Amino acid sequence: MHDESYRTHRARYEAGAEGYGPAIRAKLAAAAASAGDVDAARTRLAAHRDAFARVLDAHDAVLVPALGRSIPAAGVDEATIRAELGWPSALFSALDAAVACVGGLQIVARDEATALECARQFEAALGRGAHPHAAHAHADRSGS
Repeated sequence: MHDESYRTHRARYEAGAEGYGPAIRAKLAAAAASAGDVDAARTRLAAHRDAFARVLDAHDAVLVPALGRSIPAAGVDEATIRAELGWPSALFSALDAAVACVGGLQIVARDEATALECARQFEAALGRGAHPHAAHAHADRSGS
């Protein structure tokens, strides 16, 4: 998924990687891949999207953690934990799913309306009622 970032910055990065901060340098260096590798990854991603769509054919939504780990201590270098912390969000964004976050959970559905309705019902079941900032929908429809 970082192939687009690498292609956008490739000429500039290869001419002067030192002009980028360490976190971005590490991301761009890790994103460099051959066209064959990128094509194979996109094929696998399409298969995973199809498989997850079949899961959502059988369920209104799935409930997963919002974060991939416990909240880090103050002062931790964000670059060292970014992937570990954000993998659930990145995963469902890549799968082209809609997500509503309620507390420390993500409600993942096929579309925003379903995700938000499930979030509303989840909050009602918890006895918290609707709160304008309690559920936030996100969907990545970029096709990447």
